[in-house]
Amino acid sequence: MKFLLVEDGPIIRQFCTLVLENNFQECSIVECINSYDAIDILKKNNDIDFIISDFDMPGGNGDVLVDYLESVNWNKPYLFHTSNFLDDVPIVKKFVDASENRKYAQKPVKMAELTSIIRNLSGEKPNNVDFSKVRISYFLRSNKALCDIYIKLGKEKFVKIINGGEFYKKSDIDKYIEKDQKYLYLSKDDFEGFADGLRQTPFLEFVSDLNDDDPEESLVRIHAVLKDLVESAGVDKHVVGLAESYMNSVLTLTQSDQKLSDMLFKLRQRRDYIYDHSYMTACMATFIVKKMSWSTTEVIQKLCYASLFHDITITDPEIAMIHDLNSSEMRKFSKEELAKLSSHPKDACTLLANEKAFSQDVEYIILNHHENGDGTGFPRGLDGSSIRPVSCVFIIAHEFVRQLYNHDFDENSHKDILTVLFNSYNTGNFKDILDALYHTLSLNIAFEEN
Repeated sequence: MKFLLVEDGPIIRQFCTLVLENNFQECSIVECINSYDAIDILKKNNDIDFIISDFDMPGGNGDVLVDYLESVNWNKPYLFHTSNFLDDVPIVKKFVDASENRKYAQKPVKMAELTSIIRNLSGEKPNNVDFSKVRISYFLRSNKALCDIYIKLGKEKFVKIINGGEFYKKSDIDKYIEKDQKYLYLSKDDFEGFADGLRQTPFLEFVSDLNDDDPEESLVRIHAVLKDLVESAGVDKHVVGLAESYMNSVLTLTQSDQKLSDMLFKLRQRRDYIYDHSYMTACMATFIVKKMSWSTTEVIQKLCYASLFHDITITDPEIAMIHDLNSSEMRKFSKEELAKLSSHPKDACTLLANEKAFSQDVEYIILNHHENGDGTGFPRGLDGSSIRPVSCVFIIAHEFVRQLYNHDFDENSHKDILTVLFNSYNTGNFKDILDALYHTLSLNIAFEEN
């Protein structure tokens, strides 16, 4: 069975993919992040058997896809999988209610429930295997398995390589990566718990009190993953190394300040989006600014400072992933959480205001990192002509990294990401920054073809 998965959220998309791949026989999945891409796929592929679609998506909401499906008399299974209430989207509700092979599932949905809904709609039998696969990169970020971990040697042959409760080293995982192993495996029962708590990877943990070197061992693991992701985005190894050297200089310069040193220590111990995107934004900002005629060592250092501290007052990685205060994702947060998000640029600046290590330029970058080209950002509502170029570099780098997450770090997504950036930021002082990124990624020929 061939599924079309229309979902802009990388975590949800990954969750759905895990559900499908591990529960249905001979399953193939085509993924996209908005309705217009979905329509293009459907026009080119007449063998799609089942559609799973979100509603709120940048570049084409779910009603656009529904209009198209009605125009072609789509009569195959369709699952409306969204955080919206069905009554709030009458166009889709009418479409869902019109047929027995169309259903609605409100996020969040547990793995067993989602599997049951898809099974009932498709008529497919479940994939009765004893093991489920998990991306090997998850294991680089931890050092203790909470359940047995296996490697697949044949169609039905699985060999245990790590016992539950056992510690392991990064080198233990590297040897399988070197053999081009993409996945390791869990038993079916252990996997279901993992999929329902995808962000927490509850089958693994990092234990930091084994010896004095463990915090650095944790960072080595994290950086190994992040470097691969940044380099897959087109950033060369030299620039990644340069950004790391500047981030290390920030650590050195802040060592004499206990308050700053403690904040950075806590940040670097995180193993989630908050530290990940801070690291990758520093790399991406360095990558972009190196192409500008006004790039200097001082400018790069300011960008790296801002990268490490811009979200220092946020503790929830889901909140850190929100860029737009008008996003549909906002509805799942409390008023207190929304207030925290809207004030965090100012909160970070207030926290750092009296620190000698920070220049006014760094505070300016942090204060404005959620501004947009059209003046709809926050906290100040500035447009592209009112934002300094160095801050524009940071905003573009920050948004590029966020879009990489939304595209699940697909190496073929760079053209789509550039399209999003040009549509949102190609004005004022952003123009030269976007042009530099555009030409640096060597996508001008493919980009212009469309």
